[in-house]
Amino acid sequence: MTKGERWLNQIYEGIYRLKPPLLAGCRGVMAKPFLEKIGFKEFHREFISQLGFPSEVLRGVKGNGLV
Repeated sequence: MTKGERWLNQIYEGIYRLKPPLLAGCRGVMAKPFLEKIGFKEFHREFISQLGFPSEVLRGVKGNGLV
């Protein structure tokens, strides 16, 4: 789950603020800053929204290989 890019995706942020257990305590995060801290670079990000649920697929390079 990531931070929403569109107004529809913000619904999940609102639900989390009002009643976190409805989302099992999960909230959207941006993965890129965490991956940068452990040495990943050259990112390709794809945002996916299914029924307003915001997700991301993130690919980056670390060292000599693609992960």
